[in-house]
Amino acid sequence: MAETTTLERIRKLAERRQALWSKAPALTIAERADIVRLTTELEGLWEQHRMELARSQAGAGRRGRTSPPPTRGRSAA
Repeated sequence: MAETTTLERIRKLAERRQALWSKAPALTIAERADIVRLTTELEGLWEQHRMELARSQAGAGRRGRTSPPPTRGRSAA
């Protein structure tokens, strides 16, 4: 399942970032750059995960619907 893969990648990157942060305040310039890179990558992965969830929920909604959605605020009069 794609969500599991994305979440697993998020978990691993977050663990790496946390391990770097645990060295503070003795972080090197390279380690600080790694934190910035990991943070940027994590932001993208979270967005990807949200999109995967939205797609799966939208797909589930289509499969479960047997009639067109009701119209709101319209009357026959």
